[in-house]
Amino acid sequence: MSLPPGTLQRLLRGPPLSSRTEKNLHEQASLLDGLLKEVVEMLDGFAFEPLSWTDTRAEIVRIIEMPTTETGLQCKRALLLYSIYSEPPLQKRFLESDPGLMGDLVNRVFPLVVPVMLRNCGQRPDAFAAALSILVALWPSTNFVFKEDWKLEGRERQREEGVHVVSE
Repeated sequence: MSLPPGTLQRLLRGPPLSSRTEKNLHEQASLLDGLLKEVVEMLDGFAFEPLSWTDTRAEIVRIIEMPTTETGLQCKRALLLYSIYSEPPLQKRFLESDPGLMGDLVNRVFPLVVPVMLRNCGQRPDAFAAALSILVALWPSTNFVFKEDWKLEGRERQREEGVHVVSE
């Protein structure tokens, strides 16, 4: 089943704050739950160690079963976004509905945000989902990925190449 254009964009941000209702929170939760169930089905086809996959699957199911609250939606968004980051078949799925956003996430935003989320053991799924959304929305053309030798080349060269220099 193909997704309507802009699906990931809508899931990432949610409805505008001024128009959030109980009904559209349930619609978002339903769509997220369906996509997360597809993630489970896709991963069921992979060869994992049985015990580790059983535990992982149980955790994903617990997130799917979370109540429809802002916290529950943030956890579901974070899980979907991390699944997209780690599973190329999911990336391909969203390339149809959100090609620009997928390119931006995969090439620019995931490399910046995912290592921080992993270093913090994924303890703040709300911050993970919010950081991805904010970076995509507020700094759409900023390249956050540095070359290994960025200090050696100097700030001017980096600016010419379009690489955002945070500090020296």
